Amino acid sequence: MTKHKKLKLILGILLFIVLVGVLYFVLQKIDERDTVETDGEDTYLTSDNDIIFDGKIYELDHPVKSYLIMGTDGSGNENVKGEQYEGSMADFLMLMVIDEADKKYGFLALNRDSVAEIPMMDKNGQVDVYNDMYLCLAHAYGGSKRQSCINTVNAVSSYLHDVPIGGYLAIPMDHISDLNHVLGGVTVTLEDDFTAEDAQMKPGETITLTDEQAAIFLRGRMDVGDGTNLSRMRRQKAYLEAASQKIREQNAQDAKFLAKAYDQIMTYATSDLNMNVITKLAKNMDQYESLGFLQIEGETKLGNDRIDDGQVHNEFYADETSLKENVMKLYPLVDTGKTEDD
Repeated sequence: MTKHKKLKLILGILLFIVLVGVLYFVLQKIDERDTVETDGEDTYLTSDNDIIFDGKIYELDHPVKSYLIMGTDGSGNENVKGEQYEGSMADFLMLMVIDEADKKYGFLALNRDSVAEIPMMDKNGQVDVYNDMYLCLAHAYGGSKRQSCINTVNAVSSYLHDVPIGGYLAIPMDHISDLNHVLGGVTVTLEDDFTAEDAQMKPGETITLTDEQAAIFLRGRMDVGDGTNLSRMRRQKAYLEAASQKIREQNAQDAKFLAKAYDQIMTYATSDLNMNVITKLAKNMDQYESLGFLQIEGETKLGNDRIDDGQVHNEFYADETSLKENVMKLYPLVDTGKTEDD
């Protein structure tokens, strides 16, 4: 791999990490260090359930690797296990799919307000009941951080018509300010009014975000703009784009910058990622086609009091055509010629 290609790969990897705070730091580590510890076999996961769209049954033409990236909001009580444990909501959800056979990879941003069938995992990790809830709430169930992650993986897989998801990585969104600190601040132009939180954050202003401002910019929703999660996802994308320049600057000034960033982020992550798999991916991804960041279209509207808190919440309803199109871009699905009625 040439120095230019390696730098290009690292920049792309870190760009994703700034927002997601997860998988890309793992990928980047491979190029920064001579050795990588491994703790598992290089395996593919496939779904046992039928993948059904429009009544037709699809199957994978060949295996892919897929990982769910989660950013949690810290609303739960996650430092204990069992009956006292309460999972936080997953404010940020993104699926990464890597197709080694077709040499391409892409990301699917998932709206945390999506109404979906959520498994109501109990404190023992068992599921007997499913309810139509917000996708972000899947992480609130279970009896440990790992169980909450597994429950969310299952909910997202079901939401996407049972496509396979082979791993996960979750990071508390509280640590977004830490990521911003690692970058030395990120410069953005504000479209929304954040003065209720910080007098300097006026619409139209171009500012270099402090660590606290970065958290406000990336996490603010209810009292910002139109109050929807779609607006917050737009700001997160803007932060990503601005962060790319800072990544280039930091990488040029400090050869150890990427390794230090990795070490910091992984101290508070929850993951089952297989390092053997990640090692191989990092060495090949610069040769793959990037499908970019995909997003499911749909409608946001005020819904019911689904969580019994006396409030009406925004609900996102996916356009099924858009959902199918995005899934088909990421997963090599083929029509089996069978239907769900066969």
